[in-house]
Amino acid sequence: MRHHSSLAAVAILVAVANFTTLTSSYAQSAADYAKQGIESAKSGDYSAAVSAFEKAVEADPNDASNHKNLGIALQRKGDLDGAAASFGKAIELSPESSALYYSRAGVFVAQNKIDSALEDLNKALDLKDGDVKFLKLRGYVLGQKGDYEGSIDDLTKVLHANPTDAEALSQRAFAYGKLSKFPQAADDLTALLAAKPADLDTLRRRANAYLGAKDYDKAVADFGEIVSKNAGDNDALSQRGYALLAKGDAAGALKDFQAVLARNPSDKSAAAGEASALASSGNAAEAVKTFSDLIAKSPDNPNGYLRRATAYTALGKSDEAIADATKAIDLGSDNPETYRVRAYAYSTQRAWARAVMDYDKAIELKPDEAQYYLSRGFALASQQSFDKAVADLKKVQEISKDDALVKKASEKLQTLGKN
Repeated sequence: MRHHSSLAAVAILVAVANFTTLTSSYAQSAADYAKQGIESAKSGDYSAAVSAFEKAVEADPNDASNHKNLGIALQRKGDLDGAAASFGKAIELSPESSALYYSRAGVFVAQNKIDSALEDLNKALDLKDGDVKFLKLRGYVLGQKGDYEGSIDDLTKVLHANPTDAEALSQRAFAYGKLSKFPQAADDLTALLAAKPADLDTLRRRANAYLGAKDYDKAVADFGEIVSKNAGDNDALSQRGYALLAKGDAAGALKDFQAVLARNPSDKSAAAGEASALASSGNAAEAVKTFSDLIAKSPDNPNGYLRRATAYTALGKSDEAIADATKAIDLGSDNPETYRVRAYAYSTQRAWARAVMDYDKAIELKPDEAQYYLSRGFALASQQSFDKAVADLKKVQEISKDDALVKKASEKLQTLGKN
């Protein structure tokens, strides 16, 4: 988070107010050194600031403010270990200061010592519950630890206090994305774009969130806006191609992929997209040829085999599809689509037990994909495992936002007498 350095600068300025009037010449010497350090810090000379604060600490080692300011100066100078040690000494002298725990947490974040940062932030919030600044940094730290729900909770509190906080919106969008809560991520990114509509990085993030949410029209629009502002952005053009493909516009997708390949013939993503668009538009044989060329260039890339397997299924070549999907798995593919494609091929051969096993694996890898439950439900029904089939079909009704899938599940339940 880029705000740590500015917070440190503010802390140096605020430190002036922490000094008290001292009467002994011994103490006045420490105060003089502290003032010199603060002036040096204000001018950006952190080496001089460190030197002055070290003298202040030596003159009065029991003043927590001197250790605190030394820690800030060391942090700004790039000596993170020294900064953490100085903040630690200040905490020993002033253990009820929430600001000191927050300051050391910032150093720990910079050192990627996430657990230590979280421990300090928890302590800071114990001492000063609800502090927005503390919550924002803890929200970031929790996100780095993979506790996305906790991150969202903290950042939501920050945004309740300040709905336009850009850092909190950006970080919460990240956490929502990690939880596959793509509509919520898109909402936060939309709020960011309201303040900075020309921010192409945020626009790209929102486009990808729309892709995750399967809101393909909006994804196409966002990627299109990026391309309109930067015609040479091959990544956005290729991503728009995939969004068009997902919404069923194979011709539009093919145009985008071929435009990318005209500029960069070695773009593997665009080449794979071109083959997928060809397959979707009924040119499966041409797609097989294109994917075979990709495999020849990258024989250890499982994606090529997966895509060719998909094209083979369109041609009704189930043995070839099974062989390619198996090769992709042997190469380490953890894409649930690999198992779905092979399961579909097994289903066309009426090898229901094998199909169910592959659908099991696909669901294990992506447990919120309604299509997998629908397909497994049909396979289980064909296997006469009716109770399990009913459970899968009802799961589709429960989780799917696709009316077509829900309709198929409901119709199958009716045929099983379980509607």
